[in-house]
Amino acid sequence: MLLNKIVRGIGKFIEGADINIGYTVLDPRPAQLRMLEKAVKDAREKAYIMAKALGCELGNVINIDYGFHEVHVYAEARNIHSNAEASACTSDSLDITPEDLSVNDNVQVEWELIKAQA
Repeated sequence: MLLNKIVRGIGKFIEGADINIGYTVLDPRPAQLRMLEKAVKDAREKAYIMAKALGCELGNVINIDYGFHEVHVYAEARNIHSNAEASACTSDSLDITPEDLSVNDNVQVEWELIKAQA
């Protein structure tokens, strides 16, 4: 409700206001760990399918390349491009929730390929 009042006030008093509302999380680590776990599981499933298509089996992990990466957890919640749009904002139109946060990171996993037993 407070955000709605602020945006409406800006729209009422500042001609040509361009407002970008976004949010982030205080501690991105739990989201980062969940994302890494899902990424590695997904990579393993895809590597298994590729190995099978080659007539091979997945062996041991040879290498994991994951250096320090700064992880950004951020969501662009709302862009308001005119004072008329800002003045028309309601609490429903400014309903921003953290459910749509995006997390990006990079990890590379290499597996050994073993010739399948005939």
